[in-house]
Amino acid sequence: MDKITVKDALNEACNILEGSSFNCSSKDAVYIICNVCDFSKTELQLNLNNDISSQCHSLILDYANTRAKGEPLQYIFGNTNFYGFDILCKKNVLIPRPETEYLVSKILDNYADTINHDPIKVLEIGTGTGAIAITLAKKINVQVTATDISIPALNLAKQNAQKLSCADKIEFLLSDALDKVDGTYDLLVSNPPYIPSDAISSLDEEVKDFEPIIALDGGNDGLEVFRKILKDSTRVLNKGALIAFELYEKNVNLAAQLCCNAGFEDVSIQLDLAQKPRFLFAKFT
Repeated sequence: MDKITVKDALNEACNILEGSSFNCSSKDAVYIICNVCDFSKTELQLNLNNDISSQCHSLILDYANTRAKGEPLQYIFGNTNFYGFDILCKKNVLIPRPETEYLVSKILDNYADTINHDPIKVLEIGTGTGAIAITLAKKINVQVTATDISIPALNLAKQNAQKLSCADKIEFLLSDALDKVDGTYDLLVSNPPYIPSDAISSLDEEVKDFEPIIALDGGNDGLEVFRKILKDSTRVLNKGALIAFELYEKNVNLAAQLCCNAGFEDVSIQLDLAQKPRFLFAKFT
């Protein structure tokens, strides 16, 4: 059998992915080879002319073919990077997005001077992989209650919290929004399902065909879950508490108006990395 170099395998993977009807690219091929061969991108370039084993070659082609059928790399390899932390991913749980990292960064900025204070009591609705709760628990002094309606999501979030050594700071709770939540909180954060039902069909195929619809579909106008959270939030928020949401760019203005109507103050909308209105912040008084 002829020897296969890293460059040969890279070219083969690129050819497979370039023939895909999904949004695949040579970057995916690089990601696959780096993961299979345990290379950094620099190490990949330095090893292009070196041989790889037949086992690694087979894995690279298998993963490239799977990716070419639309499956996200995060599901193929079972992990993603979120705010510098390695977060486990599974097919029935929404993949954390870079946009959500920006939401977290704005929250961290708000609490930058509270490290030496009593723990901030945080409530996260719809924790998914646990990425938001875990990042807050690792970065600032908090005690988090993280809810989700999905048992598989909660199990994965617990696994991530244990892996990243912050399980003692997070209580995971099976709940539809705030239905099972008690106590009071200084911060409520949520990345709820926010895509309007009639817009689901227009999402990228790798999103709508592989990620859980329950974590995407926000009802007729995308604000069904948001309204439920907002309505119930006043019974669990301390005076001066911050609420922070990631929402659909076409409904975030309406969500801001709903906050104003509910008596929240300092309501603000901020843009995401693509300069689209995405994040909503307000204070409970």
